[in-house]
Amino acid sequence: MIIIEYIDWQGTPEGLEEYCSAVKKALTDTPDSKYIGRYSPMNSSLNWAVFFEVKDYPTLEKVFSNFHYKRDYKTLPRMLQEHFR
Repeated sequence: MIIIEYIDWQGTPEGLEEYCSAVKKALTDTPDSKYIGRYSPMNSSLNWAVFFEVKDYPTLEKVFSNFHYKRDYKTLPRMLQEHFR
């Protein structure tokens, strides 16, 4: 299952790297999941997207439980996910 996580990043480039590192670590710590990459959609207010792959919904739940990042709503006010099976 492919997951696209769109984020509205309003922080620094270093902060974005910190966020993406937390995503990568959560995926590394979760079996049957892998980081695919990050891109910037040019036609959206959700200005970054992170792609990753998981085996199924229980694996996605494990990724969420392994994700450790203190969200600052000033730098990351909005986000959404799309799931492709």
